[in-house]
Amino acid sequence: GRTVEISLPAVVTENEQARIKVLVDEMENILVSNKDFNSEEIIDVDSWVSRYLIDEIFGNIDSDLASSYFYYSDGRYYAGPLWDYDMTLGNYYRNEDPCSFIAKNPNKSSRDFSFYNGALYENDSFYERTVELYKESFLPVLTKMIDEDVYSLTESISAASKMNSIRWEDMYKNFYENGIVTPTTIDDMVSYLDSRVGFLNSAWIEGIHYCTVQFEFTPGVIYHSISIEEGDLLESKGGRFTDYKWIHKETGQRFDHTQPIYSDMILILDTGI
Repeated sequence: GRTVEISLPAVVTENEQARIKVLVDEMENILVSNKDFNSEEIIDVDSWVSRYLIDEIFGNIDSDLASSYFYYSDGRYYAGPLWDYDMTLGNYYRNEDPCSFIAKNPNKSSRDFSFYNGALYENDSFYERTVELYKESFLPVLTKMIDEDVYSLTESISAASKMNSIRWEDMYKNFYENGIVTPTTIDDMVSYLDSRVGFLNSAWIEGIHYCTVQFEFTPGVIYHSISIEEGDLLESKGGRFTDYKWIHKETGQRFDHTQPIYSDMILILDTGI
């Protein structure tokens, strides 16, 4: 039921479209399987791991939902190229908490279920390679980025950033005026990244297990997701969520705020008296 847009070739025949559908079906079947990706020659595992890491580190809410590209070449499926990072680094309510998983959560709303990242994350070989690449390749770069590079990179792309703001002026104006995104400073981004790396280190290096709790304030509207350390109470994330009454989507039972959380769950706003 997932919509896939064919970018290249720009024009396709019915036969080509049918062939591409077969390829996409094959790719999806592999992604949701429990195969050992380290020995799976048809999937370029490092490209999929790298894209997931970039999406998760920077809190990309569009990850695995919109503007997520992949391609097929020489008998292998690759993730990429990267695109569309305007809602990242805590500038939107769905990614404002740097201490929660964002990109791997499959449920975006009641209507949107993005299963690629979630299925991959549950695959042992994918998870092991994720942790390995994060520690060996990504963490050293992120540490240097937080300490030094964000400021120098900001200066080097300042002209391009200004031109981008002109090119997409109407879109950004709509974003800001309607509160879709929140303007952030360089210091905001550095602080967000620093906290985010601390959170991901706790999960991927220290081995702390987190449960994902997703909230649906309005039926059919995008979920708000948070991560809670296994065994903690909902109030550990502050009063924003404990001020409401919730219903377990799966069981239909009212959620008990006094009970510790030991599993992933979706909570729907209890509108009853």
